[in-house]
Parts: sequence; structure tokens; C-alpha cells
Amino acid sequence: MNKKENRFKAASVTVECTLVLPLFLFFTIQLFSAFEMLSTYVRMQTVLEEVTVEAATVLGITEEDVSEEMSFLLSETLIREEITRKAGIEWLSKSPIIGGAAGLHLFRCNLGMDHKSVSLILTYRVKPWFAFGNVGRMTLVNSCKANIWKGYEADSGEQDEEKVYVTATGSAYHLYPDCRYLIADSRTVSGKDLGKARNNNGEKYYACELCSKGDTVQEDALYSITSWGSRYHSDPACKALIKNVKAISVSEIGTRHLCSKCAGRSGE
Repeated sequence: MNKKENRFKAASVTVECTLVLPLFLFFTIQLFSAFEMLSTYVRMQTVLEEVTVEAATVLGITEEDVSEEMSFLLSETLIREEITRKAGIEWLSKSPIIGGAAGLHLFRCNLGMDHKSVSLILTYRVKPWFAFGNVGRMTLVNSCKANIWKGYEADSGEQDEEKVYVTATGSAYHLYPDCRYLIADSRTVSGKDLGKARNNNGEKYYACELCSKGDTVQEDALYSITSWGSRYHSDPACKALIKNVKAISVSEIGTRHLCSKCAGRSGE
């Protein structure tokens, strides 16, 4: 092999390295980025489990025994703040979560509505280190459920009166806490897809006057919508999405009528 051929071969190797090395580095970086997003998911799951268990513990204590230090777990807004505190604001700001702490959304929050459990669903958007538009961005969902434990009670021999569920303004009573008329069937969509979303009546969604009025729709943000409603909500804990449900005894029903859905479900 002469010198000319050696120089040509060396030049070919140099060109190949010039083309392949950047691609290798790019995919290596993206691989580490994927591991970081997975680590973020695991960390947020751990935090959510801790907060859910603490909330279930607090709700299992009688009101007069709940201290001011523990009562922070009794509202959705403060639960979100507790999730942020446990995860760490500084860590969140450096994590792949879009928007950091502001990017965390409680999609659904059941704080002992059924007097048996606490369930939390947390959603957020993540992106890799190098993102081209929306390529690589995804929505992650963490969920956790914990049963409320109130300790052991001695059997008094008396049967507790049956409970039913009502709302503050409704004229019906419900046999089941998970009745579709008690739970807002909300789901989340990105700001990019919000304009194409339609409810079950084929109508577009407009800004909620309580939480989204005057705000500009952000493509990377998540918005809550319902199947039958006509409003989108930037706050998943918006009062318009949450129904004030409470349990009452059968003797307190008064003039309320049985919910049609519950009647069909029970066979009455």
C-alpha cells in the first residue's frame, strides 16, 4: 500500500468519525436524559405516596385531635404545596418537569369523600435535555391510594344507620360515592390540542371564568375539561370542577329523590 492510499484511508476514517461521533454523542445524551426522566417519575411517585399516606392518617384522626401542624393536609391547594415542599423547589426547577413546581397538577384529588380512602393523581409534562418542538415531550402520571384507618372500635351491638351521599345544591340523594353525577369526569388536554377538543355535544371549550378568564392558552400547559361542560380550566382544583359532596343518614334525606343512576345500579 503506497503513501497515497494511506492518506486516502486516513482521510476516510476522519470523515466517518466526523459524521458518526456527533450522532453517537447525541443519542448517548438522550439516553441519559431518558434515565433522568425515569428517575423524576420515581421520585415524584415516592413523594406522592408519602403525602397520600399522611393525608389518610390525618383524616383518620378526629377533628378535635388534629393539630394545626397536621391540618395542612386537609385541602387540595395545601396538598400541592406539600408535594412541592417534599420534592424540593430547587430540585423541581432543575428537573425535566416543564415549568418546575408550577408544572405539577393534581388531576384528581379524593380526600376521603367515601370516608374510606384518600386517592391522589398527579400529572406533569417532561422534556429531554435537547427537544425539537414537542418531539420527546410527554405527560407523566403518578397515582396513589391509601385507606383511612381510624383504629379499632368495640362492637356496641347496634347497627349504624345507612349513609347516602348528597351535594350542597342537588335535589337527589345517591347510594354510591362514585356515582357519575357526584364525580366530575374531567380529563386533561394540552394547550396545543385544546382548540380541537369538543364535548359530548360537539361544542368547543371556552375559558373558565373562575380560573382561566383573560389567560392566554399555553401549548405546553395542561388544561382540565369535562365530557359535558363547555369550559376549560387551568387549575385542576377549580371550584367549578369540584362538587361539595357529604354523607348523611337515611333519616336526613328529607324531600330529596333517589338518583336515577344509583337506582338503576342497585336494581330499585
